[in-house]
Amino acid sequence: MRRWAEFILRARFPILAVATVLTLLFGRQALRLRPEWSEQAEFSSHDPAVAYFRHFLDRFGGQELLLVVLQADDVFAPDCLGYLRDLTEALRDVPHAADVVSLASASLVRGAGAEARIEPFFEEPPATRAEAELLSREARGQPLWLGTLVAADGRTACINVMLPAMSARARERTESVEAVREILRRNPHPGVEASVTGFSPLAVDMLAALKNDLVRFLWLTPVLILICLAWAFRTWRGAWVPFLVIAVSVLWTLGLLAAGGGSLNVCTIMLPTLIAVNCLSYVIHLLNAYHESCARGSDHRKILVLTLVHLVPALFTAAVTTAIGFGSQLLSDLRSLRELGLFSALGILVSLLLCATLVPALLSGLPLPARKAHRHRSVRWLRKGLWGVASFVNGDTWKIPTVLGLLLALSAVGIGRIRVEAQLSRHLPESAPAIRGLRVVEEKLSGFQVLEFVLEGAPGVFREPWALREIERLQRRVAALDGVTKVVSANDLFREARRLRASGAGGGGADSLPETAGQIAEIRLLYSAAGQDRLMDSFLTSDGSAARLTARLRNMGTAGHLRLIAEIERSAGGDLDPRLTLHATGVLPLFAVKLHELVRSLGRSFGLAFLFIAGLLSVQLRSLKAGLCAMIPNVLPVVLGFGLMGFLGIPLSASTVMIASVGIGIAVDDTIHFLLRYRREGRGGRRPASAARRALLGTGRAMVYSSLGLAAGFFLLTFSDFRPNREFGLLTAFIMGVALLADLFATPYLVRALHLFGERKP
Repeated sequence: MRRWAEFILRARFPILAVATVLTLLFGRQALRLRPEWSEQAEFSSHDPAVAYFRHFLDRFGGQELLLVVLQADDVFAPDCLGYLRDLTEALRDVPHAADVVSLASASLVRGAGAEARIEPFFEEPPATRAEAELLSREARGQPLWLGTLVAADGRTACINVMLPAMSARARERTESVEAVREILRRNPHPGVEASVTGFSPLAVDMLAALKNDLVRFLWLTPVLILICLAWAFRTWRGAWVPFLVIAVSVLWTLGLLAAGGGSLNVCTIMLPTLIAVNCLSYVIHLLNAYHESCARGSDHRKILVLTLVHLVPALFTAAVTTAIGFGSQLLSDLRSLRELGLFSALGILVSLLLCATLVPALLSGLPLPARKAHRHRSVRWLRKGLWGVASFVNGDTWKIPTVLGLLLALSAVGIGRIRVEAQLSRHLPESAPAIRGLRVVEEKLSGFQVLEFVLEGAPGVFREPWALREIERLQRRVAALDGVTKVVSANDLFREARRLRASGAGGGGADSLPETAGQIAEIRLLYSAAGQDRLMDSFLTSDGSAARLTARLRNMGTAGHLRLIAEIERSAGGDLDPRLTLHATGVLPLFAVKLHELVRSLGRSFGLAFLFIAGLLSVQLRSLKAGLCAMIPNVLPVVLGFGLMGFLGIPLSASTVMIASVGIGIAVDDTIHFLLRYRREGRGGRRPASAARRALLGTGRAMVYSSLGLAAGFFLLTFSDFRPNREFGLLTAFIMGVALLADLFATPYLVRALHLFGERKP
């Protein structure tokens, strides 16, 4: 290590030149980054569930719905229906829209008996109030329309703009949503309130929030770092040297993200802050040791060499453990989490490299700091506080373990209250435009969440009446479940056509399903002749081998959705005809299942991080006992963090699921610095109590400043527009604060009580 330190000082000018060139190159790459997110990019194309959903889209032409919701005192008033018609036609020009469905474009079966025909619901707005009332009764009597095109009270109508499902291109999605919103801005109507919602509007609002977060963190994070550095060191060099290194670390990390094909999504948007605050911790420890050495010597070169010799091993271990914590997210099934895990781990190692090279290279060209730089009043106060902590710990026998036991018991209660949640709508604030429209859909219509079911059998099976009766039985069973607001299938089309035909023959078969294969074929031919074969094909495949049921759900959370899917599959599987099989699919179960799998992998990722970090500490400390015991004060903050999560009602999501492995990876840094310093003091012949006191006084200042800097940096994430990121920032800041207290009290207590390095009792 001494040779490395001397090499850095000899080659400081080449190091600075290379760093400058690489910074320019990585900066150019970083400028290419744009906020981007799509549900397709989150899932692996090799996943069987994703492959089945794509097969579903190919067979039924499933498309994503962008919902334009119109609210008025009476949507069937002549002027409102005229506005609805004009708006429907205008929305046909929306980029990438395959179709637009509303009351103005819908068709229905009219007539009776042999005169039954399919025709548009209306071509011109009604001329009189009586005609409007007739249309109102007719529309609200259509099972397929109620809750999807019109509300039961006749005061809300919905225009469905069909967009490509599972779109992978954020630009196309944004073009469609912005075009719809621009049409509504240009075409207002008195007395009608229009709003837009759906998966694409939610995703576009997420991208807009990502941009806001990026701008916000790009100025908040530097301001926070400068405040922390000025508070810690009170010198000009103590601010701009580490600030420059932190900025370069962030720039290199973002450049690696861009070069690696990554993007700024709901998780990687945190990268600049995560890398900045971790690098801040490293430079604080390095500069603290540098200032401490300056107080005892005058040879600048020797001071820098001594600082690197003592600090770089500890910084290396701290950086590797943090990288392991972040890198454990590579086990995730979600791409955004894998990207955050990979590039945050790389960024941490980049920060270590730059701290160990750029900081000494820059400091070597500056004069020694004045003695007052490390003797100001706040340092004296902090030393008095650390002296008091050391005295308390050295004299304590029962208070610290008692408090730890009570906190763990309390946390166990909170952990029992944790739930899992993955709803996209939960990511955004209530003020987001798509959220406002979503609330209208949930309150007035059949809801926003869609769950798809597919019944499959041999080719031609759904041309037989018995198969339609199986659809009917499943449809009734699903519709009766709590949380389901509406279930639609091909049977609704068959039933409506049969009802009108039967009314011309005395009504004997009213509201019934076809009784023969010939009647099924006849009704399908009726829809085909009217140009509505695509409507029928969206529920039944052309070869008659599969049938689709679409269930609309209340906003019940991912755990509720998974329970509902399991209940349907369990109840249907028991008495479903053996010639048929049932499958649930859609974006909703994909996200719900993946998040729950992610939660189940929480123990695995945390366990791996624990084992790797404990093993690394054991090697560094040359003691398995010391390595395992050093993990105790770092597991404690994570457990307390999960307890707080339960008490605050914060669910496990794609963001908050990271706090276990990430928290332990970061929290262990101060433990490493304390233990290595304690061991060094003990080797000097000092007794345990004296070694613990000197270790706290030597590293305590950096521990306090770095931990508070980390906590403040993570707390910045609470200003995010994304609720999961705000919750992640709050919980991680709490964990950093608890970790500081654990390292000040629990770590010295354990070292003394367990004789980790073979010392004698004082």
